[in-house]
Amino acid sequence: MRDIKIKANPSVFSLAREQYLPGNSQIAVLLIHGFTGSPYEMTYLGKEINNKIGHTVYIPRLPGHGTNISDFKNSNRHDWLRKVYDSYLNLKKDYQRIYLGGLSMGGVLAIITAARFNIDKLVLIAPAIYVKDSRIIFSHFLKYFIKSCSTKINLTPEETEEEEIIAMQQEYSSRVYLKQVSELHKLMLLARKKLPLITTNTLVITSKNDNTVPFKAGIKIKNTIQSRNISSITFNKSSHVICNGREKERCACQVIDFLNN
Repeated sequence: MRDIKIKANPSVFSLAREQYLPGNSQIAVLLIHGFTGSPYEMTYLGKEINNKIGHTVYIPRLPGHGTNISDFKNSNRHDWLRKVYDSYLNLKKDYQRIYLGGLSMGGVLAIITAARFNIDKLVLIAPAIYVKDSRIIFSHFLKYFIKSCSTKINLTPEETEEEEIIAMQQEYSSRVYLKQVSELHKLMLLARKKLPLITTNTLVITSKNDNTVPFKAGIKIKNTIQSRNISSITFNKSSHVICNGREKERCACQVIDFLNN
């Protein structure tokens, strides 16, 4: 067995630390962040759920995320999915009901998890079962010839005022790593196959202004899952990270209403 390659003294960005918010009910909400993201993306939503309806909220940090790019390059889809499985199992032993939510790749992981375990409610925010960049299908081949390529970092005006957010973006979003992109795509393909197995009450949140996930992703989910209760909400102004963007308050209200009914 080979050791895992990682910087000798890795550390987790403070904004990327896992969040555990204890509540006063027998319901726990598991929230999963996206590809190259961190628990920070889900923190606002998690705090609103915890404060408004009193459920315990756990936001895990997926392996390879929120530390450094060396750590990220040595993580894969199995690591990410296993983290979600283990998080669910740990919560299940202490709580009667588990609600699961995910953003982008977190939504993909949530679909796969809900197809395997008894999830009581499912929230999918900009679920990346498809992405707008069709070049992702070539990542499985190109990863053997191109390790990474540069890309543009997109920050909101608020994020440009946070030094640690800038540092995390520079670490994770200044380049695209083809091997990890191919791992993401394999998860996307698996999630699409698992959609017919979803029977839990589901809320799908998408945005027409999302520059990453096409609008058809939400339509595909609604038309394929077997849930009796499917709710969908479309935002017009939000970019990809809907739950932590310009309409995050509205997003949180919609999620809370769904979880509380």
